[in-house]
Amino acid sequence: MKTFIAAIALVSGVAFAQRNDAPIPFENETPSAPLPRHQKPADTDNFSDYVQHEESSFKTLAHEDDPTTGISLDLHLGYIELAESKKGSSGRFTLGLRGTWEWSRAFFDDEYWRKVFFVDLTWNITMATAGTDYVYTKVTHNYLALAPAWSHPFSLGGIPLAVFVQGGIGLFFLNSTLTVGSATTSNSGVYLLGQYGLGVRSRISLDPKKAFFIVARLEFTGYIHRHTHDFLLSAGVGLGF
Repeated sequence: MKTFIAAIALVSGVAFAQRNDAPIPFENETPSAPLPRHQKPADTDNFSDYVQHEESSFKTLAHEDDPTTGISLDLHLGYIELAESKKGSSGRFTLGLRGTWEWSRAFFDDEYWRKVFFVDLTWNITMATAGTDYVYTKVTHNYLALAPAWSHPFSLGGIPLAVFVQGGIGLFFLNSTLTVGSATTSNSGVYLLGQYGLGVRSRISLDPKKAFFIVARLEFTGYIHRHTHDFLLSAGVGLGF
């Protein structure tokens, strides 16, 4: 009987030890805190919320890396070949201003798509005079065009670049005067203008806070007006914020 009771006590002790697998503390030892479990990101109750949390983090980083609005103004010089139906072709130098808005930065958060789309508002002027002191002519051409563009950004030797194509519409202003002695006759007109072009552009931030950037462009532009075709090769540099 004593042997049976001792066997039951031994089996009960082994079962109790298996149920209570916590380590036996030594004397004067304080129990350690439980190890922390993996914590979910704040305000995430499921996988969809977690993905949205990660995407918002990337969006914030994209805006912090380049907080500029993408609005810039540049001055450009060029050489335009005028294709006039009666007089043949003649080349002139041009001067112009261009305002650019990289509007995709306001509507896209992806780093690539923020650099793809922009729109230009461009003005170019060219003028020429011909004749003698007694008889001479003066002709002025003004080109004003609004042209959206698509670009493909890339990097070359650490320099950010983008190739682009664009097309738009605008107005062509023509003013010509003929002077004979003291008598002057003038003629002017406004015509619908079509524009297309392609080129390469770069925007480089020199401000440590990235609040401003320098923009540079080299491009070829075609103007269509009055059944004639003018070709412009220009380069420009400006400042944006």
